[in-house]
Amino acid sequence: MAWSLLPCHLQVLAGETCYVFDMLLQAPDIVKELRSLMENSSVVKVIHDCWQDPAALFYQLQIRLVNVFDTQVQPLLTHQLHKTITEL
Repeated sequence: MAWSLLPCHLQVLAGETCYVFDMLLQAPDIVKELRSLMENSSVVKVIHDCWQDPAALFYQLQIRLVNVFDTQVQPLLTHQLHKTITEL
């Protein structure tokens, strides 16, 4: 599957500081630092509706997202877990 999608910008919040990366530049030093962050399993990445972002980052920049918390999926999982427990 060929992906032509490329994120235009990426926002990262670290503590009280927000960083915005211009992904259209694809500067090697930015990609290297971003890869280090996104592939670090000790850092939780909180993303909403995360189904296209990992694919675009991988196919365009060879960055693999790990340890992702998708805020769109979490309520569905919580609801299903609650439903399962109440049915016991």
